[in-house]
Amino acid sequence: MLPSGVRLAAGPGVKSTLLGSDPSPQGVRVVTYDGWPLYTYAGDVQPGQATGQNGDVNGGYWYVIRPSGQPEIPAP
Repeated sequence: MLPSGVRLAAGPGVKSTLLGSDPSPQGVRVVTYDGWPLYTYAGDVQPGQATGQNGDVNGGYWYVIRPSGQPEIPAP
């Protein structure tokens, strides 16, 4: 969630032009990347972990987002 007044900043490999935010159903702002909402997965506790990748959690599938802004969706 994005606290009020916080300015977004792109880290290494991230395109600042793709960063944004949208309101969530809970009434707070969520950081987005190329329109995709960004969340952390509670099971990922170490840098580089992506154990939530392609998981059906909370009513939908969750994917890692590439620096290009496209989701990393596995082939069927």
